[in-house]
Amino acid sequence: MPLVDVTWYEGRSHEQKEKLARAICKAFVEIGDARPDTVHVIFRDIDPAQWFKSAGLLEEER
Repeated sequence: MPLVDVTWYEGRSHEQKEKLARAICKAFVEIGDARPDTVHVIFRDIDPAQWFKSAGLLEEER
């Protein structure tokens, strides 16, 4: 059961997510020898204000 967890900034349309989910599923079927009915994709849409890159935070302290 392949499970792909996509975490990214919010703002993508349902159509964009569906297109990406189909491409991910196709890749698992063609490359990973998975059955289409076993591939799961989860989208986690994050507000950019809630996303911090630790290296950037450390650089700000200098």
